[in-house]
Amino acid sequence: MMSLKKTVLVGRLMKRYMTTISSLEAEFTVIHEDELCGNTEKYANDIEGIILCPIDVFTLPKLVDMHSLPKLKIISVRGAGVDGLDVVAFRKRNVRIAAIPKVTAEPTADFAFVLMLATARKLSEAVTASKERLTIYDSAYFNLIGRNITGATIGILGMGNIGYCIAKRAMGFNMKILYHNRTRRSQLDEERVDAEYCETLEELLKQVDFLVIAVPLTTETNKLIGQKELAFMKPTSILINIGRGSVVDTDDLVDALQNGTISAAGLDVTEPEPLPKGHPLLQMQNVIITPHCATATMECIEEMSQQAVQNLKSGLSGGVINIEL
Repeated sequence: MMSLKKTVLVGRLMKRYMTTISSLEAEFTVIHEDELCGNTEKYANDIEGIILCPIDVFTLPKLVDMHSLPKLKIISVRGAGVDGLDVVAFRKRNVRIAAIPKVTAEPTADFAFVLMLATARKLSEAVTASKERLTIYDSAYFNLIGRNITGATIGILGMGNIGYCIAKRAMGFNMKILYHNRTRRSQLDEERVDAEYCETLEELLKQVDFLVIAVPLTTETNKLIGQKELAFMKPTSILINIGRGSVVDTDDLVDALQNGTISAAGLDVTEPEPLPKGHPLLQMQNVIITPHCATATMECIEEMSQQAVQNLKSGLSGGVINIEL
């Protein structure tokens, strides 16, 4: 007898979340990405839903023409970013796209401060120095002198869910909080975090000690920060990127760090990602790079998985999706 279960496609990296897959298999016929790529004609006409990790968003469209799935109703992303998908084209086909940016906001904001503290206080160099048995009596110790975060000026580029969570944390460090956004937050929102709006990006950049990039990647934000923008910043400024790597022109960032245009950078995202071996950014002591792991907490991963599954189920039944893009 033919199965009456709806068929869903699971992205390659989603296979790692076995609890999530088990819950799906109880209700749906689950097709894994590798199975589809090996026999597209067999499964393409059955797939009604897709659930993906953020990296799957970039890799799956290169392997499968997702617009050739005639019954597709919902793409549920277990994360905040969907910039690898042609959202406009899917909307025209009435394919719903769901993401879960609110879940990722708190741990990502935490990680922004991990990178701020690590770069400002030269944590990487300090750990290396300790392993080499450096003491406070050695002259090289003074190379570890960093900068205060407390009382400094933070500029938040992108005051969405993540940016606002960053602002709340910055209050605890008694920072002066500036922000630039496509649309200004309400007066009440600004008062709650004591944030000041900058009408232009240039106005923001000229004042900041720390620039924290928290904008999504769009056609407008692609390479938003380049040579011109970096030149507005102070030589002592530090750039933190927990948004998307392509928001910053990588070559221009390398030049700015090498030439002393800015003093340091903390990057959880890069372009390309990962950077190739031997890349200049990987060789710099004043740069800390992490592998896009801002949301990598047990609590966040569990909540993201649960909400992604719920969005998938709701999309297949025509119900309400948590966050629809």
